[in-house]
Amino acid sequence: MPLRLVSRPGEDGAVAGLLDRACASPSALVLEGEAGIGKTTVWFNALDLARQRAFTVLSARTAETESVLAYAGLADLLGTVDVSAWTNLPPAQRLALERVLLHSDDGRHETDRRAVAAGFLSVIEGLAQQAPVLLAVDDLQWLDASSRHAVAFAARRLRGRVAVLVTERIDPAVGSTCAWLQLPRPEDLTRVRVRPLSLGGLTAVVSDRLGRSVSRPKMVRIAEISGGNPFYALELARVMGTGPAGAGAPLPSTLADLVRTRVGSVTSDVGNFCWQRRV
Repeated sequence: MPLRLVSRPGEDGAVAGLLDRACASPSALVLEGEAGIGKTTVWFNALDLARQRAFTVLSARTAETESVLAYAGLADLLGTVDVSAWTNLPPAQRLALERVLLHSDDGRHETDRRAVAAGFLSVIEGLAQQAPVLLAVDDLQWLDASSRHAVAFAARRLRGRVAVLVTERIDPAVGSTCAWLQLPRPEDLTRVRVRPLSLGGLTAVVSDRLGRSVSRPKMVRIAEISGGNPFYALELARVMGTGPAGAGAPLPSTLADLVRTRVGSVTSDVGNFCWQRRV
């Protein structure tokens, strides 16, 4: 479950600005950063804020293992939409969306990708006439190809009150792989780098998730090694054990050492389990 304790003024301000702009015209925000930096936490908080502002929220969290499943992401985006939103669509678009949601499939014809994309756009624009819409995708880089086509098609043609919010995992050596996401006006899409947490932020995250305090010297060292990445900070804190603050195993000096420590722990646990079963 994502943590919601730590304030991120820059990222939270960007989200609030996105929702403000979307009340008048289409707007998009890409939250980018390394794995574990906190993009999903900001994303979840944005969904909560949008609902408080009476936005209709269509959301999907993608996974690398599902990136080969046709329309998996699009089905999640449309999963909470009432069927009445597409009952008046042209028959081809309505049938295409019903197939995406596995509500109908006669098996005789392939799903028309253009009909899916056009139907998706029609649903979004129809919902936006009733209330502002937030279209939100977490880990956009793993969105399956079929859903990517539909989202790209719709985003380039948006005209109503729609906010598009996505997170993207960035590899510094590669850069963005999601340049396909475009709005009718390029200036309406903003990219914001999710920044590392401060020492105070990391301390709050570790204390809340682990249910125990960690001494300041240990937290300073954790902050140095993790570079402010809350995921790595939590893993570092876990290797210290569950004893009182300041006790436990010495901290790994690098993230590579941390991975080796965690893998070694898992390997040992599996070995013990297998030995007990054999005995």
